[in-house]
Amino acid sequence: MNLEPLMNLELERRILMASSRNKKIRSKNIYHSDYKKSDKPEKDVTNKNIKEKLTEALELPKEILLNMSKITMVGSQELIIENYKGVVEYGSNRIRINTGNGLVKISGNNLAIKEITSEDIKISGQIGTLEFQS
Repeated sequence: MNLEPLMNLELERRILMASSRNKKIRSKNIYHSDYKKSDKPEKDVTNKNIKEKLTEALELPKEILLNMSKITMVGSQELIIENYKGVVEYGSNRIRINTGNGLVKISGNNLAIKEITSEDIKISGQIGTLEFQS
């Protein structure tokens, strides 16, 4: 399900609401004598913040809209990473996977990639440590 049009509509709605509020304030010509441009609140609403709020409001999985990886570990024998970007390093004792948010370093013994698709990767072996690197 493609939610990009829905997110764009929500973003456009918020922009229109904000711009209409600004027009009302400007049309009344209400200014304080000690008002400076530097006193204006900075725009802290970024596209990511809007996506996060939209994801929470619609109760959608964050990994879909925010392009985050989902990591599932079954015991210490199996690891599945969904929405990964690529394999950076591959060996029997260490595997590093690039995700959208950084690298995931898996260390252990007899590590092997059992399944790999464009969307997810399944790693098996005796996993000792799981490390996140930004």
